Amino acid sequence: MMMSQQFTRSVARSCRPHSRAVQSRAMAPALSRVPVPQVIDPSTIPGVLANLDCILFDCDGVLWQGDNVVPGATNALNALRAQGKRLLFITNNTSKSRATYVKKFNSMGLDVKASEIVSAAYASAAYLDSIDFKKSGKKVLVLANRGVTEEMDDMGIDWVGGEDWAPPLLTCPADVNQFTLDSDIGAVVVGWDPAFNYSRLAYAAACIRELPGCLFIGTNMDHCDRLQAPNNQPWAGAALPGKPDVVQQPGPQPPRATSRMMPGNGCLVMSVAAAAGREPVVVGKGGPWLLPFLSKRYDLQPSRTAIVGDRLDTDIALGIEGKLLTFMPLTGVTTKEQAMTAGAAGPNYVIESVAVLAGVPVAV
Repeated sequence: MMMSQQFTRSVARSCRPHSRAVQSRAMAPALSRVPVPQVIDPSTIPGVLANLDCILFDCDGVLWQGDNVVPGATNALNALRAQGKRLLFITNNTSKSRATYVKKFNSMGLDVKASEIVSAAYASAAYLDSIDFKKSGKKVLVLANRGVTEEMDDMGIDWVGGEDWAPPLLTCPADVNQFTLDSDIGAVVVGWDPAFNYSRLAYAAACIRELPGCLFIGTNMDHCDRLQAPNNQPWAGAALPGKPDVVQQPGPQPPRATSRMMPGNGCLVMSVAAAAGREPVVVGKGGPWLLPFLSKRYDLQPSRTAIVGDRLDTDIALGIEGKLLTFMPLTGVTTKEQAMTAGAAGPNYVIESVAVLAGVPVAV
């Protein structure tokens, strides 16, 4: 049951950070790039912004950290809108649908329309719509939570699975050998799935391997996300996914001044890829599908478009691929040292936060 060495090498290559960005940079002609990123401040930003019509923003680590707004972010977005800049919000977070993101933006005091938001959850449904998946008469097995399933519903795509799905319990080789697949499944979408387990993995992999023409779609390949340091308050416990009446036992929260890295959705996607022996179509930032979709849907002019993001392997890679101006705020997963030494995979500019980009005070 071992994978071939060829596929193993392929998986290993896809896990290497920034490889696509480096290749894209090597093949593309230079576009106003500098040997190392420039660190800019409010005094130098107006001249840069003057040449931009549209700015793409990542959300987590750029506009907010968890449920906390990055200081100055709301004023920054309002100021950029007042300058006539078109803003789009591109996130690989699949935990929320666009409708839910609108509510979050509104809670920040910003009027954002669903049409201005492109999440990886929405991208998975948009990709299936772009290939006329509904005409196949098949349905999608969703290994993800409601952010993805709500977007499937909005797009009119039939699905099974989701956060409450209970696949056959697979505890031994005999279980794996005997369960029956749903032959109506024509695609597997893997997104953020806190309920991910061996049974889900085995069922999804079998669908991809055994059902004729079954598609394999990964929402995004982010390998980790940075969490804020805890506030040292006791953990109150949380309901288990799909079991609101079953609460995990509370436990003490150890004192810790540093942030923690949380495994991201890429870990789940690659688990399914390894089990299925096939690489996915990645529809979020970092994959090949998103940029052509954005360019067509929003009529982007690369020379007058910028992207602001905190990840080299997704946000900055997307900008390099599309020959966009790239800004990296130091409020997310990438440190200043990492940004400044990334070489060909680095951003054009490093900024302390989005407040600097807009030239507004950093105020809570």
